[in-house]
Amino acid sequence: TKRRKKAKELTTPPLTKQEALANKIKEMETQDKYNVLTGKGKPESGADAVDRLLKALLEQNKLMYDAKGNPQFKGKVNVGPDFKDLYPKGKKGSNFAIAQERMDDLQSDLKIAQTAKEQGITFQEAKRNKQKYSSC
Repeated sequence: TKRRKKAKELTTPPLTKQEALANKIKEMETQDKYNVLTGKGKPESGADAVDRLLKALLEQNKLMYDAKGNPQFKGKVNVGPDFKDLYPKGKKGSNFAIAQERMDDLQSDLKIAQTAKEQGITFQEAKRNKQKYSSC
């Protein structure tokens, strides 16, 4: 009797039509998310990518600098012998350095998008081409 109970627990009953459909939908949504992450989803044109990245650069710039153009993430301000204020432009791990890395990533993506726009290819294709040629 113990073996029968264990065997029943190990075997799964057949799925109903609704359960099978729900599993299929979930599987398709997962595949769609994967395709978008790998760049195989709906292709983004170069012009659309340029517009999106320009907006992202503007938002990133607003996060980094205030209306007067001063950095938002001021750390310790050092005044050296030549009386220049030194803002933390690249101290590893500082908020400003992290924001600057993000800005650099956006600018490199914008260059790729501009190339895609000029060549009339999708942004994902241009990005894959850049990665392919940069690894050589």
